[in-house]
Amino acid sequence: MPVINNSSGDWWTDEPVRTVAEDGLDRGPFVSRVRDLIEQVGSRSSSTVIGLVGPWGSGKTSTVNMITDGLDKERWGITEVNPWGLSGGEAVVSELLSGITAAFPKDDQVSSRARDALIRYGTFATPLLSVIPLVGGAAKGLGDAALTRMTQEGTLHDRAQVVRDELLALGRPILIVVDDVDRLQPDELLALFKAVRVLGRLPHVHYLLAYDEQTVLDVLAKTAVAAEHDERALAFLEKIITLRLDQPPTRAEQADGLLDKGLIDVFAEMGVATLTERQRERLADEREALLAHTLTEPRSISRLLTQLRAYLPLLGPSAVDLLTFLVLPFLRVS
Repeated sequence: MPVINNSSGDWWTDEPVRTVAEDGLDRGPFVSRVRDLIEQVGSRSSSTVIGLVGPWGSGKTSTVNMITDGLDKERWGITEVNPWGLSGGEAVVSELLSGITAAFPKDDQVSSRARDALIRYGTFATPLLSVIPLVGGAAKGLGDAALTRMTQEGTLHDRAQVVRDELLALGRPILIVVDDVDRLQPDELLALFKAVRVLGRLPHVHYLLAYDEQTVLDVLAKTAVAAEHDERALAFLEKIITLRLDQPPTRAEQADGLLDKGLIDVFAEMGVATLTERQRERLADEREALLAHTLTEPRSISRLLTQLRAYLPLLGPSAVDLLTFLVLPFLRVS
């Protein structure tokens, strides 16, 4: 989610910021600290799963972009995994392991061996996702020939050890970024977490997962792991995430500043240079009574400004009471 930049021509978009220079919420120090932590994590071979936690619309995607933008790309292999493309256990495993191989250096003999080992591991592990520890249930659609081949080629642990040896030899820290984790369906979310926990915790492979915690807990509660028990959902999530980082909240004065600047831009585009003293007083009253309780994150403010830009030109600022017109689309979209 972007820090609002409605003065640009593309006011209808919902694009996140990419760099700290574009940030308008003073998250630079937090981003810098997270980078330092990731660099420390990358100095060790043990796999770490970092959780970036924040409510919907708070700008987690922007924060993730700023974090990865400042990492040393010569040292790190960084891959983004799109959760929207995941559907079922096999797709989850394939996407995660493909993300790891994509982060390997190109045209390197050690990388080539590690890539081959990981491909064999993925081929072996994918149909076993429904029978590996923590998953529960029986494997479906797994033929006798496949079972025979896999048992002849060794256990999942044997295959994993080959991959571990190759990744240790490679020695390159890899960061797999998965944003919008909270948008997954229950079976997809469970498959993602279990694939990370059981199949993807490999040497020098680290994860940055961004999500709204309450949404994730609600979704996990609908799975067999939690069975509608919130405490079980939380306990399971804590097994997956090894380093939880809460995104700094949008402060009230920051939200007010985003709204004020956005309204100034919108009204200026409509030919209204300034608000009258009476209009400013009414805006303060409306904000205290109604707007401030909902317009707390960048996305909710952006949605309101977009509605004003879409509909105000139909009438013109002189044909309506601006403050009433501001409140009406707010009520409609809220």
